[in-house]
Amino acid sequence: MKLQVPVPYLESYLPTRRHRKLRWRDQTATFNVTVPEVMQSEAPIALIQRGWLPDGFSKRFGGGERLQYRWWRKRLWVQPRMRHYTAHPEPNRYATLQDAIEHRRFPYSRPESKREAGRLARAWARDLLLVEGRLHVPLGEPLFELNTFGLGHNHGGTSVSVVNHYNSNLHRDRYFRVDQAEAAIQAATRVAQARGDTNNLPFKLDTTVEVVLPEVLRRNPRRDHGTGDAFLNSMYAISESGAPPAVVGLAGLALALKR
Repeated sequence: MKLQVPVPYLESYLPTRRHRKLRWRDQTATFNVTVPEVMQSEAPIALIQRGWLPDGFSKRFGGGERLQYRWWRKRLWVQPRMRHYTAHPEPNRYATLQDAIEHRRFPYSRPESKREAGRLARAWARDLLLVEGRLHVPLGEPLFELNTFGLGHNHGGTSVSVVNHYNSNLHRDRYFRVDQAEAAIQAATRVAQARGDTNNLPFKLDTTVEVVLPEVLRRNPRRDHGTGDAFLNSMYAISESGAPPAVVGLAGLALALKR
């Protein structure tokens, strides 16, 4: 679908030949862009996430929903809801292309040339896809993320959630592909037992991902991700030693004072 997209930008100019210092004025240019349109057969369902969904794609708070990931041109695409774009009187309804146009997301600071404004317009259009008329936007490949909260012994707890990006603070051993659900459960069980988080045992996943097309899974946490934050790694090791929460808290305070 061909669209005309207006993009505001800043234009530099000299009021007269005598001026040497550039001035800036607001301008708006309209660019022709194309949003791809495909049939469902061209963008097949690759993954189905059930339970808790990413913010902007869920209908309500509390889980119990389903999100379908479609595969097209080596990217995963999902249907956004209005909350993905703006605080809206109907935040739960699926967004349309017109919604994406009205609430398009360009940088807060305006581009400083017409050329840069055109680049932004084309980049915006590349992140839109119409699947038989329904708007889809790209979303990263989901992963299982093992995390802990609090000081252990049920102060906080142990959890495994589904995320769509890495957290640089976490060690790569905390991530699992969505076809490694059993490995994620086993790792979470070991951590919960070590911390004394008995309320989380036996461990169960709140969110699952059905893999329809295994070939779309490209991530490898052991290869792609790093070793996380050294301070947090030390805190995790202390909390997983089985020490009482008070001891874990004091040890954490001592570590923080050494930084």
